[in-house]
Amino acid sequence: MLNFSAETVEIGEAIVALPLSFENSVQKVPMKTYFGFGIAPSMFPPACSIRKQTLSVEEAKGIIGEGVVSCLNPSHKASIDVMQSRFGISVEIPPKAPSVVVQCGERALVMGVSGLPRLENRHEYTSEEVAGAKFNFALFTVTE
Repeated sequence: MLNFSAETVEIGEAIVALPLSFENSVQKVPMKTYFGFGIAPSMFPPACSIRKQTLSVEEAKGIIGEGVVSCLNPSHKASIDVMQSRFGISVEIPPKAPSVVVQCGERALVMGVSGLPRLENRHEYTSEEVAGAKFNFALFTVTE
């Protein structure tokens, strides 16, 4: 016979104390958050739901501070330099652009950049180009 109360379980003649909260007894697995400058359909499972949330720079920096998996393309060094100088964001630059699939419960944090021209025959942007560019942050969470 089993009898339950808020703090004990009675199994036959034995009474076992239960923790008041299971919070400390369940190991939480942190979800991965990927960070890059863009997303593509191939980054997500074939059938899934995705929630998009627009973030402020400070919110994005907070998430990056918790730890991210970098999806930056090292060939975009000039854009990475702008990210570091304009926002103070430093993220590991992998030796080559990784290929990832964001699974259920995981997230992709994207810094969108518009207004910067393609670099042809040069390796950095002018201060005028950077001043005229627009930057935004969005968090894409795979929910199912």
